[in-house]
Amino acid sequence: MYTYTEEKKFTKEQVQELFLSINWVSGNYPERLYRALMNSSTVLTVWDGERLVGLIRVLDDTAMLAQIHYVIVHPDYQGKGIACAGHSIDHEQRSKGISTSKPVTIEKDVWIGANSVICGGVTIGEGSVIGAGSVVTKSIPANVVAVGNPCRVLREVREEDRIPMDELAF
Repeated sequence: MYTYTEEKKFTKEQVQELFLSINWVSGNYPERLYRALMNSSTVLTVWDGERLVGLIRVLDDTAMLAQIHYVIVHPDYQGKGIACAGHSIDHEQRSKGISTSKPVTIEKDVWIGANSVICGGVTIGEGSVIGAGSVVTKSIPANVVAVGNPCRVLREVREEDRIPMDELAF
């Protein structure tokens, strides 16, 4: 059973292991990474027993504004899917609380831009990028850039999309 918490009970080593498991460069800087997370107003974590398996960092003003900065899931726990609740269009069924639940699958190395909506029954393919503000109503294939409302494939991810090493900032 997984447990979720806003308590910052993780250690430097647990955070480093999680970030390195997905090959994020920031995992190579455990002191800075740990300090950044501890100084963040909101960090949500997911635990499988004593193992840190997921982390969500929220950027917020502690009063009215919150934006998910990133969601990290350990590779051993990716591809399990999440569910999205839906409701009947019929007002009588809605008033009785009749609802549905369809899985949402976000495959490995997906980037979802800010303020996007992912509807139930959708799979986002490995390595794809969803543009900010998109509304994903249908599955998106692997290794594409998709944007819009409704979200549509714009193009494939290309080699020239890589940021040159001399331009990397951390």
